[in-house]
Amino acid sequence: MPVLSSWSLPPLNVSISALEARVHGKPVRIVSLEPDPRPHRLVLVLDISGSMGSSEDERALWNLELSLARYFFDANRQRSQIALLFFNDQVNDVIDFSQGNSAVGVKLNQVAEDQKYVKTDVVTK
Repeated sequence: MPVLSSWSLPPLNVSISALEARVHGKPVRIVSLEPDPRPHRLVLVLDISGSMGSSEDERALWNLELSLARYFFDANRQRSQIALLFFNDQVNDVIDFSQGNSAVGVKLNQVAEDQKYVKTDVVTK
């Protein structure tokens, strides 16, 4: 389970003795705070509904969401396979694992440049 600060960021300089863990109410021993070095398959799921940017105030939500997605991608792309999914009332766009991390990075960059990517109306196919 990730340990996050009140800002939802990993805390710095935390020792095991400063933490407590419980499973079903019973204490369990924490043996390490080292990141898991094994590769993972991660899916970034981004909301592109109108509530994420149909007005100037809401646009900040989309910019934050996209910035966090790009940060997450950059932090994990070397050791994990990443897929990307965009949705509003349905799934609109998918970059799956078979397309590779480079395709995810390209799509995130394209979306960042496209100020109209957030859907302001329900999209039907």
